[in-house]
Amino acid sequence: METTATDRDYRQRRGELSAFGRAVNAGNRVKSLFVGLAVAIVAVVIVSLLVPNLLSARVALILVGLLVVAGGWFIWRVIREQLVQPELATRKWIQSICDGELRSTIDLPATHSHYKELDFHTRNVGTSLRRLSEEMETLVENQTQRLERQNRVLELLFQLTSDVAHEIDQQSVLESVCHSLADWLDNAVVGAYMMVEGILELQVASDQAVFTHHSNKPDLVKEVTPCDHGLVIPILRGREPLGALLVITDDTAQLKRREAQQVFKTLSEQLSMFVARHYVLESVQQARVVKERALLGAEIHDSLAQTLLACRYQIRMLRESLDKNSAADIRKDIERIEGTIGEANVELRELIGQTRQSTEEQQVADAIQSMIEDHNATGGIPVFFQNDNPHVEFSTREASVVQRITREAMVNANKYANATTIRVYLRIDHSGVRSLLIEDDGDGFDVSSLAKTSGNSAAKKSADALGDHIGLSIMRDRALSIGAILDIDSEPGEGTRINLKLPPVAL
Repeated sequence: METTATDRDYRQRRGELSAFGRAVNAGNRVKSLFVGLAVAIVAVVIVSLLVPNLLSARVALILVGLLVVAGGWFIWRVIREQLVQPELATRKWIQSICDGELRSTIDLPATHSHYKELDFHTRNVGTSLRRLSEEMETLVENQTQRLERQNRVLELLFQLTSDVAHEIDQQSVLESVCHSLADWLDNAVVGAYMMVEGILELQVASDQAVFTHHSNKPDLVKEVTPCDHGLVIPILRGREPLGALLVITDDTAQLKRREAQQVFKTLSEQLSMFVARHYVLESVQQARVVKERALLGAEIHDSLAQTLLACRYQIRMLRESLDKNSAADIRKDIERIEGTIGEANVELRELIGQTRQSTEEQQVADAIQSMIEDHNATGGIPVFFQNDNPHVEFSTREASVVQRITREAMVNANKYANATTIRVYLRIDHSGVRSLLIEDDGDGFDVSSLAKTSGNSAAKKSADALGDHIGLSIMRDRALSIGAILDIDSEPGEGTRINLKLPPVAL
């Protein structure tokens, strides 16, 4: 049996013939036995053929048979002992190992020539497999514990992130964070401190009794820092510390674990983001309040204040005309003042209503249509409304001014123009300029007599110069307050045309 260089290395082990060497020798012996048996048989046949007197055919046949039987039995014995038995025993051992019986041994008699070495190697392999199995079980258990810890970390981070993202109230967020973190850590209590008017105060604690006796407040730090009693987790706005979470525990080793450090860092980042968002929301709310107050002040200035200013001028005119006019003229002035005060009352109610309705509800076309329907229902001069573009848009301030100018123009036409019809036309041209046209077929007046100054400068004019045109001056001031242009076209006997033009809507 030919062997390679690698095979020859295994034929001896520790100076003795190995099991592999014995198998190789057995194979060579079997081959030699087969060759010798074949040579003996051939020799007997040749002798019986060449020297028939020496060996008869019958004797030759008997000798061949004996050789075959003896040689076959001897060959089988060598094969069974040196090859078959070790092979079967090795296969059986492998089968038991595959079935999980790692302590099984080679099933050979102790007197067998292969037993010593095969038993040595199989025991070594079994021991190595058992050790490997135990190490794998330990490794799997450690990995399972690590995955369980990571799962708990992920659950905690998800809970904290969800609370920080959905909660708006700072107290609720701090309370949720403290209790969640205390439940995650073993035998630990957590308290949240925040700066209030320059003083660091305890806001929430997972165990209030512990922090009641724990008088030492945490230092304001910019990163997660160990302390005498546990750990300090900072809460920042930018790089400015605004508060901290104080973790108190006797088992400080759990605070040094890698996953715990990641949790503390993430928690600090999430709380810092929440505080920043909280401050931004507060700033936005304050800015919104300031803006609403400014808008309300502008609305009062453009509506109620102007109307009361007109009432003041009329009262001055009444006082100056007490000695000049008759009782009928005085009565007329008083009725005018009463009407102005009534307008102020209506404007005040409209202003209150506008502050209660949302911006989406303030549609100019619908508001004008409703105003005209209310007017026509009272039996006054019929008013016709035309709107050639239902998608005309106005800001909240513009909507308020447009409605007030429309109402004031309708009131003036009813009181002073002796008109029979009033037409209101709302449109937008191809350049985006929005226009409101209010015209009547009344008496009209001389536009050149209209005061060109605003309401404040008009106070310097005499009452006679103002006359009945104070309302028109107020309308012009209101138009200027929103960047619009108010054109008044009128001649005696030709009616009055008031055209309000607003700039295109800014995209």
